[in-house]
Amino acid sequence: MLMRKIRLNISLTILFISFHYGIYLQVEEKDDIETQEITIVKSNKPIISNIFKIRSNPIISDSLLEEKFYIKYDHISVPVVSTFIPNKASPLKLQKQESSFLYNSYFSWGYGNQSQALIDFASMISIDRNQSMGVDFIFSSLGNQENKILRSQQNYLAASFLHLFKTNNYRVESSFKFDRRHINFYGLYSDYDWTNIPSFRPSLIDPEQNLNYLKINSNWEWFNSIVKKIRFNTVLTIDYFDNTEQLINFDSEIRLPVFDFYLELKPNLSYVNTNFVSSFRQNVPLSNQTSLLNLDFQIVNLGAKTNFKFGTKVFYLLGDSIEKTNIYFFPKVKFLYKPSYSSLSTFLEFDGDFNLNSFTTFSRINPYIFPSLKLRPTNIPYKGRLGVKNSFNSGLEFFLAAIYSRSESYPLFKRLPYVVSNNNLSYNMATSYEVVYDRLDQLGLETGFLMRFNEHNKFSINTKYVNPESFNEISAWNLPSIEIDFEANFRFFNKIYLQTNGRYIGRRDSAYHPVFLNAEFFDSKPEIKSLDAFLYFSSRLLYQTKSNWAFFFEFKNNFGNNYSRWAFYQDYNNNFLLGLRYKFDIIF
Repeated sequence: MLMRKIRLNISLTILFISFHYGIYLQVEEKDDIETQEITIVKSNKPIISNIFKIRSNPIISDSLLEEKFYIKYDHISVPVVSTFIPNKASPLKLQKQESSFLYNSYFSWGYGNQSQALIDFASMISIDRNQSMGVDFIFSSLGNQENKILRSQQNYLAASFLHLFKTNNYRVESSFKFDRRHINFYGLYSDYDWTNIPSFRPSLIDPEQNLNYLKINSNWEWFNSIVKKIRFNTVLTIDYFDNTEQLINFDSEIRLPVFDFYLELKPNLSYVNTNFVSSFRQNVPLSNQTSLLNLDFQIVNLGAKTNFKFGTKVFYLLGDSIEKTNIYFFPKVKFLYKPSYSSLSTFLEFDGDFNLNSFTTFSRINPYIFPSLKLRPTNIPYKGRLGVKNSFNSGLEFFLAAIYSRSESYPLFKRLPYVVSNNNLSYNMATSYEVVYDRLDQLGLETGFLMRFNEHNKFSINTKYVNPESFNEISAWNLPSIEIDFEANFRFFNKIYLQTNGRYIGRRDSAYHPVFLNAEFFDSKPEIKSLDAFLYFSSRLLYQTKSNWAFFFEFKNNFGNNYSRWAFYQDYNNNFLLGLRYKFDIIF
């Protein structure tokens, strides 16, 4: 009985203490409302004692009869003593930052001396996250030169459309381009009195030549496939005299991993179809159709210190050809060694090549070629380069290489003689060039230097010196012994951009045929006329305003005693052009 009373008293005492402790916690919660602690307990986390209990059926309350329960919070304002001491220094002045937006389009136009004109428009618009479409248009013109008997103005027009599609696996770039180059055969001999030549009637001569090129390209590139690239392009060329030429080229690249190496295959197909209205001497139509199949087979190793490629090139010639054989084999070796302790690497390249020539290719190099050519492929049995190159972290790169090549049928631009029975055609006035093929050996040096100061400031210069030696012709016509190309880009104060490029062409020999008044001498050996070296220089200065407008100034000049790439075709000198550029967005 006594034990029962003791247990009852202990139970009542524990119950009393628990009750007062609960009241004390509630008071503490009301007094300290600013500090709340929330404990998140995962739902339906049974303990061992609840596992075997019978769960009661859930009861859904009647929302029509039960009143909504509203939660009210009582906010108690508590005075706070601030300990913040303000800084006595003067406040910083906010400076407005210049906005640098990227635009997808721009339009430029300019005008300068010698009747210069320039119109330039370009736009690249994103259709969606994978596709982009672009358009580019440019037109430039130059007026007549002084003291020229025949017209000498020229202009250039180009319009192209581009479509780009890219994903994580591949990239497709397709383009459609039309460009037209309008020139004149005005390069008459300057040491003749043309008024005393009866067969020369300038009032009846039309020196015009229009070279029109229509080009379609489609380039496919895969990132994670054995087929790396597929390229297709076709070119249709039509000139002022209704001569036509069609080029088709298809090539691909396949790379197969084999152990620690790669097996690389590059099949290629080239096709040339040329139709000339009239030949130079016989005045009869001249046509040529040639196809070339090519397969490059090589093994590639890309190592940490040593990279090498070795294999073979196979060519098979089809169609109209005067070559001795239709099948050609050439070795191909590329080797590069870079030690781990140095940034200097040594490289060796040795291979051969076989190329189809075309009126399209020649006219882009020399627009004053005769509008009828004898086309032959160029056979290069071997060519090699041996040298060193270096790349520093500071942005400096350079290379030095010794070069040698032998060509069995190298194309040379040789000046044609004056034709007495010229039919008032300007290209018969000793103003045009034919293409002759000769064996040519070239031995020399190549150097290159590139300095990248940062993203917008860089300077590069490349030099090539060779000693061309021909075998059948008395000189390697119009091949300079030294060529120097340089380019520089600089930005100042984030507003001023300077672009400069130039080219130095050394001395070279040109064929010179004396003019005979009453007889044709097609087979007479020409004299050698040495052309002086000259330097072509072009510079563009652009000032970008805070708005979308920019002002630019262009300067072009030639330096030398006889500043012309081709004999008696004096280039324009001291050209100035001032223009505006406006950037904007095109949104669909």
